[in-house]
Amino acid sequence: MPYPLEKLKYGLRQRLRELTTPAETYALQIAAPNMAGLQPIQKVYWVQAVTLKIDEEGRVQRRLFDGIQPPETSQEKPLFENCTRFTVKNFKPIHKLSMYLDDILLTATNLTFQDCVLDTTFVQTLINSVKKPIKWINIYNCRFTDENAAKMICNSPAFRTLDAFNIEMPMFPGISSWIEAFVEAEITSLQTFNVLKASISVFEMNKDIFLKFFKAQCENFKVFIMMDFDTDVEDVEHLCIDLFGEHFYSEESEKTVSISCQDTQFILTLKNPSQT
Repeated sequence: MPYPLEKLKYGLRQRLRELTTPAETYALQIAAPNMAGLQPIQKVYWVQAVTLKIDEEGRVQRRLFDGIQPPETSQEKPLFENCTRFTVKNFKPIHKLSMYLDDILLTATNLTFQDCVLDTTFVQTLINSVKKPIKWINIYNCRFTDENAAKMICNSPAFRTLDAFNIEMPMFPGISSWIEAFVEAEITSLQTFNVLKASISVFEMNKDIFLKFFKAQCENFKVFIMMDFDTDVEDVEHLCIDLFGEHFYSEESEKTVSISCQDTQFILTLKNPSQT
């Protein structure tokens, strides 16, 4: 049950200030900026990018890029505002994201996950931590442990105005699940949807759901699918016809689906709405 801060005695507020992490202190001071006992003011230092990487020995390496660092003589616990890019590499479910955000204010608009296995706890922690709308999300060679991860991300208010979605070597959930999640969440802000090193399974999706997803995006929306290097071109051509043939035709325009396979590229444009 919530307990009102104003009911805490001054000494207990001071003790609370001592026990909280920099991120918690900042949140308290934003919520009650003039309340005695929560001082000193938490200082914030901005950095453009933060990377969390699990090394070969299982240790977390954290790097802060292009920003302002506190003075070496400072005794305070600093809070770093991550302004632009937040990157996570090699995370597994045993690594708890919350442990590494005690002194990070996550205002980045570009998120990258690389070589990770991510569970719903990680996803929920991320959703709870982001402070600004996310514009770019990059998922490279990652697997989520639960198919609901796609829906959790797409249904979060922080991702409702996403500009770009980039995924490489999609594993689980598959591309069809991501597209269904975008449709269910009614996200219409995308400018690009890129799938890199895709296997033939990328074509395993409902053509009507894809059509709804594609039509809902902006007039210059681009879907780009780059097939894995050893994919057969003829197989891709047949699958393109099966999936897209009813609603698309081969022609360049502002709003297209492009599939690249070896040295061949298929560029498809939506047919006249009255024909679809």
